[in-house]
Amino acid sequence: MDMNFDSDPEHSEQSGEPEPRISKARLKREGWREVRAFIEPGEQAPATKSEQTEARTDAERKADQRQRQLADGLRQVNVVAPKDDDARALVMQVAKAIRSKAVRRDIAAVLADRDLVKIGRKVRRLRGNVADQVRALLKL
Repeated sequence: MDMNFDSDPEHSEQSGEPEPRISKARLKREGWREVRAFIEPGEQAPATKSEQTEARTDAERKADQRQRQLADGLRQVNVVAPKDDDARALVMQVAKAIRSKAVRRDIAAVLADRDLVKIGRKVRRLRGNVADQVRALLKL
């Protein structure tokens, strides 16, 4: 066999030729046989920041997200809503708006008494002197 398997860098520098690439098929033709073996891992270098984030599982990332949200006073809630783009947009608007206590109070009041919406619409339609009187009574 005339193959050069010596991977010593000094040897390859002396010959001036690059090391040949040898395929598995060629090795088998030359009489080599494949043997599977367990090799004990050596000490690994500490992982870089990018390698650490790639190695994290989805569950670990989600747990970190929940911790950050809890620190900000937020918590994820899953909601079942109609399969409708309008419903989805409304749920997202409400989710953003309820961070305000005043908005939460208003939404709770509307849910408790739907007539408030009708009354509010009628008040908004009023014009002139009547509108001024009603708004003054309601302290708007």
